[in-house]
Amino acid sequence: MRTAGIFFILCITAVLLALLAACSAAPPSSTTNTAPVTGRVIQVVSVASTGPINPGGPVIEVTLKNISDQPIVLLTAILTLSPDSLAGPFTYDFGIGISSPLAAGATTVQTRTLIGASYSSDTPYPLGIHGTLQDGSSFTEEYYVMIYPPPGTYP
Repeated sequence: MRTAGIFFILCITAVLLALLAACSAAPPSSTTNTAPVTGRVIQVVSVASTGPINPGGPVIEVTLKNISDQPIVLLTAILTLSPDSLAGPFTYDFGIGISSPLAAGATTVQTRTLIGASYSSDTPYPLGIHGTLQDGSSFTEEYYVMIYPPPGTYP
């Protein structure tokens, strides 16, 4: 009976050592950090109309700046002019990618004609920004922005 007890303790010890080794092993080097980023990554530099409203809708330019300490490899902004409107929301794809990241401190600009839309220069509109940093961390930021009228016009 005593031999069986010692054998049982040795088996349990071996199992516990195997579990401990498995749990303390370093993660594979190919893991991606998918934790969300804390703090702001993007600064909205401007959201502005670039000219007179054409028959299709206003031409709106969005300028964003990377204020993080690392490059951004994916960046999208979504401008919603009216949640009840049939026009929009409008997605701005900045052409940022792994082969063409947005460096820390750099700005990017995207212009789009907002077909069927209209806006008021004295109304704040939601702008959602989604992206991924070079280390794989994702971020989502929400802003309310005013759309500046074209140069030489009054709001």
